[in-house]
Amino acid sequence: MNNKDQLKYSLNKLFIMFKDKPNILIDYFIKYDALKEEFVNKIINSSKLNNTKEEEKPFFKNIEDVKSYYSTPFEENENILENKESEEDILKKQLNTALEEEDYEKAAKIRDYIKKIDNS
Repeated sequence: MNNKDQLKYSLNKLFIMFKDKPNILIDYFIKYDALKEEFVNKIINSSKLNNTKEEEKPFFKNIEDVKSYYSTPFEENENILENKESEEDILKKQLNTALEEEDYEKAAKIRDYIKKIDNS
């Protein structure tokens, strides 16, 4: 196992250990300066992250979904309307995938979320 794979494996175990305690994990990362300053600043200043409400969090099945949703998560001048349209397209794809996989509970959650953002 190379270093990158070992890091992914170890981080996955760490995230699982702190699954129900994200604040403790965040404190751990901050205390041990685990995040680069440039990345921290991007997170702090991300309009996409700052404008997403907890109950509106997107559903990700894999890393490609995350990359697609956050293709420009940290750009300074994001256009909120474009992000909303992009988010809706991504959600519709996720809805179709959930239906194809017969994951009806996930599909219902995505459908409800799409309705919610359409009404906003």
